Amino acid sequence: QFSGTVLQKPLQRDLDRLKAAQLRVLVTGLEIAGTNDATAAINLETVVVTLFSHPAVDGILLGGLTAEQTLDPTAAMLKPDGSLTEVGRRFDAMFGNHWRSNLTQRTDELGNVQARVFPGRYRVETTLADGTQLQGNVYVRPGKDVTIRIIQPPDTDP
Repeated sequence: QFSGTVLQKPLQRDLDRLKAAQLRVLVTGLEIAGTNDATAAINLETVVVTLFSHPAVDGILLGGLTAEQTLDPTAAMLKPDGSLTEVGRRFDAMFGNHWRSNLTQRTDELGNVQARVFPGRYRVETTLADGTQLQGNVYVRPGKDVTIRIIQPPDTDP
């Protein structure tokens, strides 16, 4: 559970220590609260961005969704009528608008594609000119430019 005012640097430092110790992290029952609804929403963004972008974190499972299911009511994502709280709206916007990408693109004449991505894990699928389909997972580290190269084998048919 996170509450009060969450600072990114101490959380990042703790995750770095876990990674240095070669420990993998699975976050369960995550609740992010604050001194009020607005700080809870800011804390949510700070924690979720930090956790999702860190290579030591293998997964995140949320705690309760309603005030009755959470230890702190400001961590609730749903109001009693089922509508989103401020925290729920922030969470929905992060995943629905910013982080979700189902991108389909054709390559340019040189076989290149460019896409803007955020730090985190991605599943990349491609279909080569000969119809071969390839799939793979990619991890993008924060602050790094990433290039993924998929090289088609030369045609060996006579």
